[in-house]
Amino acid sequence: MLFELAEESTGTQQLLGLAIFTSHDAALLGSIDTEEILHRDEIWLILHHENCTRYLENAKRARDHLRRLVEGWDKTKLAFAGFRDGVDTATAYARALGEPPDANPSTAIWRLVEELRDPR
Repeated sequence: MLFELAEESTGTQQLLGLAIFTSHDAALLGSIDTEEILHRDEIWLILHHENCTRYLENAKRARDHLRRLVEGWDKTKLAFAGFRDGVDTATAYARALGEPPDANPSTAIWRLVEELRDPR
């Protein structure tokens, strides 16, 4: 998950930096028969751009899908600018998907976003 860290100061926001959080269901780490398994952060990024509710077989399919949605997307050069405006949208879409690991696709990163925004 990408999250912008900002500080409110005299009515203006000052960018402090970017934080990247990732969360994986331990059952999904690694590979099965040399095929990389789908990771929850790839779903989170897709949801910034569309309401993806279809089954995604593996990480390669998710990456291919992200490349269609975000021109020049590369998981090793993740740019927050391509996702900043979609955080609220992704949160709403992710919440509606169902709970991991039962739902595919699914992600629980939206819970972290809400907690960071309103820690109570």
